[in-house]
Amino acid sequence: MQAAAVAQAEIIIEPGRSEQNYWRDLWRYRELFLILAWRDVAVNTLRSAVVSGPVWARLAGAMTDASVPSRRGREIAMESCGGMGPSG
Repeated sequence: MQAAAVAQAEIIIEPGRSEQNYWRDLWRYRELFLILAWRDVAVNTLRSAVVSGPVWARLAGAMTDASVPSRRGREIAMESCGGMGPSG
């Protein structure tokens, strides 16, 4: 039996040639590019959901709690000055 000859691509790295073959290489390795891009998006989405989710929930609640007294204070001031308040 004869061993089957396996054709292997030879990669030669030369200075100044990377810009010339950029789009060709991107198309050639598009599957790798898509896998890496998908992994990056998935990791960043998971990280933001796990880390930022609880932080944002607490921050949003604190901002609401902080703004309610100031809004109510303006409503009381408008009512006491005879201005049109929320009640009309």
